[in-house]
Amino acid sequence: APRAAPPAAPPAAPPAATLAAASSAASGSSAEPGPASLSSQSLSQLRELIQAEQLPVSTAVGGVARRTKEDLAREIGEARLHRSEQDTAARATAVAQQYAASAAAFEAAEAAAAATAAAADR
Repeated sequence: APRAAPPAAPPAAPPAATLAAASSAASGSSAEPGPASLSSQSLSQLRELIQAEQLPVSTAVGGVARRTKEDLAREIGEARLHRSEQDTAARATAVAQQYAASAAAFEAAEAAAAATAAAADR
């Protein structure tokens, strides 16, 4: 009786390059102004940017705390960094889940091939 072909090799662990690519993709796009250019923008531009990017940053300045436009620009940068870190973690998790799913599929295929081979030997 013909034997079933052996299953292909198991999927390799996700390469560090894949995780690094997910990290660099989330590290911020070049379209976002950096901290230096943020402080050169007007207060109204900064407020528009906060709304457009839906950043969790208060648009208020002055007051008892004497919050300045520079404080606003710094907080925008911090909020972007925090969002980037969250995106990176989510992408790394997705890569790990894809690897786990492909490894489970390989193990199932390997078990099925073994069962087919055992049945053919009877």
